[in-house]
Amino acid sequence: MDDVAASSTIQCEPSQVVFADGFSDINKYHPPLTHYNCTDATPRTIRTFPTAPHQHDSPESPQRSHLSFHSSSVIPPTTMPIVISYPALRCVIEFLDAAKRQYVTARCPSLRLVNQTIPLHVENLNIGELYLEIIGKSQFSAQFFTNQQVSFWDKNHVRRRTARFNMEQKEAIKKFYDYWLGSRSDIYVNHVSFGGSSMTMGNLPVNFSLTVNKFLASHGNFESFLPAINPASYALDSVEISTTGVLSLNHPVLHTAQNLTIITNQDTNHEHLLINKIRNKNVFIGYEFIILADLLEIIEDWMFFKREIGTTFTFFEDFRNDVSATLNQVYEELHDCRKEWKEENNQEHMIREYRHFFIEIDDASKILVYGERTREGTGSRVVFKVVAMTDAVEDVDMEADYMEVDYMEE
Repeated sequence: MDDVAASSTIQCEPSQVVFADGFSDINKYHPPLTHYNCTDATPRTIRTFPTAPHQHDSPESPQRSHLSFHSSSVIPPTTMPIVISYPALRCVIEFLDAAKRQYVTARCPSLRLVNQTIPLHVENLNIGELYLEIIGKSQFSAQFFTNQQVSFWDKNHVRRRTARFNMEQKEAIKKFYDYWLGSRSDIYVNHVSFGGSSMTMGNLPVNFSLTVNKFLASHGNFESFLPAINPASYALDSVEISTTGVLSLNHPVLHTAQNLTIITNQDTNHEHLLINKIRNKNVFIGYEFIILADLLEIIEDWMFFKREIGTTFTFFEDFRNDVSATLNQVYEELHDCRKEWKEENNQEHMIREYRHFFIEIDDASKILVYGERTREGTGSRVVFKVVAMTDAVEDVDMEADYMEVDYMEE
C-alpha cells in the first residue's frame, strides 16, 4: 500500500485501459474511454484521440486532430504507457460493480496491492452456509456441494461451470469467503441476507463486519447473525426475520427498524412473542394461515394505548393467499365497536368487495380495517392503519343495512 501510494502512477496491463493521453487512429478500434470524477464517481465519456484523415486530404497534409497539442506525441497503441494516478484509481475501483471488481483486480498486480484497502460496495449480498451471492448490475453466485465440488451461476441462474477442491468442505468454504470478503477495510451493503443456521457465521472471515441498510435472516435466530453487522448501521431501514428459534421480539434492533417484517411458522409461539406489543410504525407479519387472535389483540391494544398516526400493520398468508374470510371473521368479532366506512377512508389498492370498516380510538384517530391487493396482484392481505379522525361519526348497524337492502330487492 505504501509503495503504491508513494508512486504518482500505477501501471496496468495493456488490456486494462482506463485513461490515455491521445493515440492515432485508436478510435477505430476502441470505444470511448470513461473518465471518473473522484468527488462524485460520475462517469463521463470523453474522446481524446485524433481522428482519421478525411478521404479528400492529401497524403502530404498533416493529420487532423480534435486535440492538436497531442499530435506531436503520438505513441502506437502497442507501446503506449497506460497510467493512472492513485486517487483516480481508488475512486474507479471503489465504485466498480462488486461482482466485476474481483475479476478486474485479479488481472492487475498493482490493483491487487490496493484492492483490500478500498471500500467494497455491494447492492445485494446473500450469505449462506453453503453458498455466496453478490448481486448488483452483474451477479456472482457460488454453491458448494458435499462431493468436493463448487458450482458457479450467472444472473439467469444458469450454471456456468463447476470446479473441484482438494480439501475439507468447511475449509474450502472459509478460504472462498475470505478471498471475496476477508481483510476488507469497509464493506457497504444495501441489503444483506443470511440463510441457513448460525453455523453460517463460522464460515465468515475474522473481524468480518458489514455496514448495511437492510437486514434479512430467513432461517435461524436473527440474533446469531448480528455480530456481522457494524453497529454504525443502526437504526436499519428494513429488518426481516423468521421466528424460527426466536423467543422474544423485545430487541433494540427490531424496535428501531423503520420497516419490520416477521415471518411466523407452525412452530411459532404467538402468545409468547406478544406480537401485539410491537411498537414499530410499519410492520408486515406473515403467516401460514392468519391467526384471528393476533389481529383482535392488536386492535384491543391500539384502542387502549393508542398509536401514532400513520402506523400500518399488514398481515398476509403463505397458503390461502386470500384474506376475505379473515376480514369477515374480524368484522363479526368487532360488531360492538365497528363504524361504517366512508368514502374519505378509501385507500390505494384496497379491495372494495371485501369487508372494510373502521374503529374509533378517540376523537383524534381511528383504525381502518380493509383488504388490499399484493403488489404482484396474485393475492390479498389484511391492513390495519391508524389515520386522523376528520369529523364525528354515528354508530351504524351495518348488518341491519344489509338486511334492509335484501328486503327491498325482494
